[in-house]
Amino acid sequence: STKKFNMSAVASPAGTTPGSGQRHYPRGFADASHRKHASFNTGVIPLESSKLVDCIFDDISSEGSELSHKALLRLMAIYKQNTLEAALSLVDKGMVQKLVAASGRSLYLVEGSGTQPYVCFKHYCPCYYYYKNVINRPEALACKHILAARIGEALCKIETLKASNEDYINWMRTQEDAVTGAIPTPRRTPKASA
Repeated sequence: STKKFNMSAVASPAGTTPGSGQRHYPRGFADASHRKHASFNTGVIPLESSKLVDCIFDDISSEGSELSHKALLRLMAIYKQNTLEAALSLVDKGMVQKLVAASGRSLYLVEGSGTQPYVCFKHYCPCYYYYKNVINRPEALACKHILAARIGEALCKIETLKASNEDYINWMRTQEDAVTGAIPTPRRTPKASA
């Protein structure tokens, strides 16, 4: 059976009411969601942040198929609470799959509100949130789709699908089509002819 993650039980200090609309964090963690980390000023995920996140997911993988309290606290320190809750919900509902091509390349298929799943990678998703909050105005390290894929894979709770290289390419094309619809195309001004 799949264990449901109860964020309010972990995040609410004793004596507070979960669901009261207030954000509660474990002792020692401040609400830092309104502040940007200095590393976010670059417009790209800094290598140090990426390595830190990779280490956290390596630790989660080594702990087994359940998310420990310690791992959850570490994730809460890095990701916004609503993003983490949404990602855990996607994993709980079985809405994440990993597609592995014959060549060994892989991608994640994460169901969203549309008819087609998002085609995500470890550090990229074509959703609007990722474009807006990770790429354009760096305020987050990932969207719920990427986070769900990473958590699900670390906990061995996502289905892995084998695919031919041709099928993999077709999913990549689906992702390319999704990007052109989600991310506004910059307007190009024609060069003046001399």
